[in-house]
Amino acid sequence: MSYFRIGKSLASAILVWGQAMSRDHFSSRDSTAFNSRPDFPEKSAGPARPISLRLLGQFDLSVAGRSVPLGLTSQRLLALLGINSGHLPRAQVAGMLWPDARGSRAAANLRSMLWRLQQGCDEAVEASFYDVRLSPMVTVDIQEAFDVAYRLIHQSADLGPDALQVALRCNLHQDIAPDIGDAEWLITERERFRQLRVHALEVLARNVLEAGWYGAAIEATLAAVRADPFRESAYRLLIKAHLAEGSQFEAHRHYQEYCQLLQTELGVTPSEDFLRILEEGRHGEPSEAAPEGCKEDPMAFVCPDG
Repeated sequence: MSYFRIGKSLASAILVWGQAMSRDHFSSRDSTAFNSRPDFPEKSAGPARPISLRLLGQFDLSVAGRSVPLGLTSQRLLALLGINSGHLPRAQVAGMLWPDARGSRAAANLRSMLWRLQQGCDEAVEASFYDVRLSPMVTVDIQEAFDVAYRLIHQSADLGPDALQVALRCNLHQDIAPDIGDAEWLITERERFRQLRVHALEVLARNVLEAGWYGAAIEATLAAVRADPFRESAYRLLIKAHLAEGSQFEAHRHYQEYCQLLQTELGVTPSEDFLRILEEGRHGEPSEAAPEGCKEDPMAFVCPDG
């Protein structure tokens, strides 16, 4: 009987020891798993390095001046965050990047993609269980363009020489990078930004034209024309800028170019205001009416003094 009690006690001791070891093992494993989640990787030691995200013209992520190669999905994530002020809910990010996938599958794709992104640059993105955001160290060119464009189109904004210089240095000439794809949300954002920058470029052109900066006015209006070749107001500003600096030939060339474009592509003529623009520039004041020939054939009107 004593042997039985000893055996029973020994078995109980072994069971308690095994349970304790199991708890320690799983606790250690769970802790390691949590700390090594794709969403919460170990940050690299050392001082923070400047990170630049370029979304206009072409995509580029650079850390301390060196470009970081990234996959297309990672580029789209950074573009999505960069366009939306650097911060979005996690579920929204997954849904926009994988719109055709089920919620659980999209969430799994996002976890995997975050892990891959952190292998390339563990300083660019910060993720939690609830949201995904760009690191405060990341500067985004499109956010600067948004700020400048909204300041330009806000009628109460102070657009003195310093503000105009800042606007001229800002990249309002390029659209969101075409090399990151044509997802539905990207198409929407491209059109939204295109409309914003065209309006901003026209405001900028008018202000620098009034300041006598004719070359800057021509550059801004040409950028607006490239963004929207059928935009009459942009062509009107372009012609006025050429007339203001005394370039009659260029003014007439762009006048005829726009008239021919509308006739060829749409079968219509420009507005009465546009048809009078050369006369206004020639005499320094609005004319009574455009010549009759312009109403029938926009190409028929050529300034005799040109």
